[in-house]
Amino acid sequence: MSGTPRAGERASGDSSPRPGPALRGGRPLDAAGIAAAVLTCTLWGSNGVAGRIGTADIPPWTLASIRGWIAFLLLALVLSWRRPKLPRSWLAWRRAVAIGVLQTGLPTGLFFWGVHRVDAGLAMVMMSTQPLFVALLLQRWPGGERLTGWRLLALLGGFAGVGVVAYAKSGSSLEFHWPALMAIGAGAASWAAGTLIMRQPGPGWEDFHALVTCQMAVACTFMTAVAVHEWWEPVRFTSEALLSVVYMGLFTTAVGSVLWFWSVQRHGASRISAFVFAIPVSGVLLGAIVLGEPLPPLLFPGLLLVAASLALVNLPESAWRGVTGRLTSLLQQGRAAVQR
Repeated sequence: MSGTPRAGERASGDSSPRPGPALRGGRPLDAAGIAAAVLTCTLWGSNGVAGRIGTADIPPWTLASIRGWIAFLLLALVLSWRRPKLPRSWLAWRRAVAIGVLQTGLPTGLFFWGVHRVDAGLAMVMMSTQPLFVALLLQRWPGGERLTGWRLLALLGGFAGVGVVAYAKSGSSLEFHWPALMAIGAGAASWAAGTLIMRQPGPGWEDFHALVTCQMAVACTFMTAVAVHEWWEPVRFTSEALLSVVYMGLFTTAVGSVLWFWSVQRHGASRISAFVFAIPVSGVLLGAIVLGEPLPPLLFPGLLLVAASLALVNLPESAWRGVTGRLTSLLQQGRAAVQR
């Protein structure tokens, strides 16, 4: 998984280098930036379909570790060419281990374990609640920002939307593999915690690509260790399974990460992070197109709730002040009209 921290999440006392102007604000969105952001979120949304296809023949943790090692090898090749300076601090490496396990290893393995047992579209919707868990964890996180009225309402609306999607996907029966849903939810929460730790990776991590590569090595080692118990299960390296592994390693991980960080660096996190709403939408639509998963009518209000919540929770504070100001003004005008 890839972290998508929200704008303005910098804690006090952060010893890591401050972001440049592009990360703070960036140029206004243009056609190239919008296309890159939408393509990235579409690629990430396809993880559910690719994971469902792959886990049909390869056990989930084994699939997760193979996909991770492919991505790590690509990152390591670039790192060996660039040769950046690595930290010598024990604190920096300890946090890199925590980031690797929480942000990448645990979420990826739990997601593949869950998507093997539930609808791929529903799995992607649940995994896409990561920004909502980020906002929730920030309530108690050192240096985090507390949610105020309207933002808290948007957060609750997102989780309510997941419930509506689950209800629609079950055919109104709510008969699911509940351990799988809980595993995917735990994966989203773990991903959020890893993202927050990545805000303060410790002294010495001056090169972001080096941190991403090293945490990926930790994640792959962790996933491989967990996958040991699956090595006695039957594994079939069919063409479909191999294609899904290569696709996820090259496109959803390598290409998706490059496009995402290019977009954030060019246009700023506050503008690009709002596009995460496309992840659950593309996940559900791709599940229907590729796997023939059902699209019941009640699914669309639930998706709308989730997408709107992701977009609103990721709004910068200045934008929220404008939105809440307009809403307050409309409510006051309505109240005055009723009193007349």
